[in-house]
Amino acid sequence: EEKKRILIVEDESIIAMSLQTILEMSGYDVCKPLSTGEQALEKVEEERPDLVIMDIVLAGRTNGVEAAKQIRSRYDIPVIFITGFDDEDLLKDAEQVKSSLLLLKPFGPDDIEVAIDSILNGHKSDDR
Repeated sequence: EEKKRILIVEDESIIAMSLQTILEMSGYDVCKPLSTGEQALEKVEEERPDLVIMDIVLAGRTNGVEAAKQIRSRYDIPVIFITGFDDEDLLKDAEQVKSSLLLLKPFGPDDIEVAIDSILNGHKSDDR
């Protein structure tokens, strides 16, 4: 089976790098992490990853929820949101995005693995 490609969009580089390491050790093909919603939209256009893991609060003008809505509507790619912020409005917005999951920081490798399995398997079954 082909390796699943994952795009990480996270403006805290330490978190982005640790996520990348965890994912690569789990056998995923990981695109170089990005830090803004605008970059994410460009990269998704080029790379068409299987999954995007994205912080809700990002550098740049487009937050993660906005970027995810565009990614979902244009490319139908599932998104896992990660956030350390307990901002009710943003979290509510994030929950409106179809085929998305929310992981609260701090999370461990197992949390990520479970989230990825559930969203990729869930996303496949949506299409049937």
